[in-house]
Amino acid sequence: TPLEHRWKMLALAIADNPLFTLSRVDIDRSPPHYAVDSVKIIKTLYPLAKIYYLMGGDSLRDLPRWHQPEQFINACDGIGVMRRGIEKDPLEELSQTLLGIRDKTIFLNAPQFDISSREIRQRVYKGLPFRYFLPSSVYRYILEKGLYR
Repeated sequence: TPLEHRWKMLALAIADNPLFTLSRVDIDRSPPHYAVDSVKIIKTLYPLAKIYYLMGGDSLRDLPRWHQPEQFINACDGIGVMRRGIEKDPLEELSQTLLGIRDKTIFLNAPQFDISSREIRQRVYKGLPFRYFLPSSVYRYILEKGLYR
């Protein structure tokens, strides 16, 4: 399935870094998959762990439209937001409707890549070069499985 392939590619991308572990929480359960439920399940599986949810600035701005956003905020120990061209700090406005968002949010400076996963899939589909947009293990997996053709 497409979800299984994405999971496998992520596993390959982090395989050489022992500091990362990839969870199958959203693969091994039935949909719908809401972030609040994922965080609660992970907290149950790892009760001593601090759970920090990572997202982009666009997701932070959309947070009020998420499923049970207040419960999501309460379930997280922190919310790491990648700064990728966020022009202004959205916390002022968000904190008026989402209690606790300001205290839980940590802004992170992340490298900005000017290519999206959708663009990579389109490049593969069109037969355009895509090798250096991905870790070599993920590149090989896409070729071996004939994905996105």
